[in-house]
Amino acid sequence: MVEVLTEPNRAPAAATDQQKGPFRLILTVKRGVSSDFAATWMRYSTLDEARSAAAALTRDERVVHIMIARDEIPPHAVEWAA
Repeated sequence: MVEVLTEPNRAPAAATDQQKGPFRLILTVKRGVSSDFAATWMRYSTLDEARSAAAALTRDERVVHIMIARDEIPPHAVEWAA
């Protein structure tokens, strides 16, 4: 039998998911992989935060397209940022 230990100070999964934010960035790059960019791993709580992160990514020559999507399964496109 395996005993599962819980951490007393850990937030419930639902609260943690809400803190992540509803938006994320999906990149298309010329070479390499999009997961090399830290901004693709982050979740943004507002659309304006996602837009400003996308604007910063457009300065990188490897980035071809940036899509802002809802952090759902499957992801739903909100808008193309670049």
